[in-house]
Amino acid sequence: MIQTVSGEISPEELGVTSMHEHIPIDRDGAHRADAIDFAINELRAARDLGLQTVVEVSPDRDVEGIKRVADKANVQVIVCTGFYTYDDSTRLYDEDRFYGHMMNEITNGIGGTNLRPGVIKIATHNSMLEEHEVQALRAAGRVQAETGLPLCVHSVTGCAAQQKVLDEAGANLEKVYFSHV
Repeated sequence: MIQTVSGEISPEELGVTSMHEHIPIDRDGAHRADAIDFAINELRAARDLGLQTVVEVSPDRDVEGIKRVADKANVQVIVCTGFYTYDDSTRLYDEDRFYGHMMNEITNGIGGTNLRPGVIKIATHNSMLEEHEVQALRAAGRVQAETGLPLCVHSVTGCAAQQKVLDEAGANLEKVYFSHV
């Protein structure tokens, strides 16, 4: 089964799927309602053209807003757990902290909600991996191996080095995809 913000679906229910999207919703800002309405209208138009599922790969997002969009647009949305490793705060993380955060979201829900991710995402920035990026990839590989969730790597460059880290961490590479390569 595949976890979406609206519940679990079978692989046969995915239909036409966009694998790497972002639904930008300002959590608390003055334009939150406008962003939600815009996303609903855009996804409805895409649904009318055949889209059934969106994989939303923004690790820091408003999942309750995304659920509202998914339900109103009648589109299945899969959200992720993970990290942008080019966020300065992640430079202080070690492998266990990355791992703990992702496993907590998978097990308990994202940000105090009962909404759970259906994919893992790690966004690296450097072709020569920095230590915190290696730590994040190792943690994601471990989480992927334990949970079976697919793993999206926003790689841009350095795919071979990233794949090597994931493989050494035990990830099932058949469930890993690299984007922006």
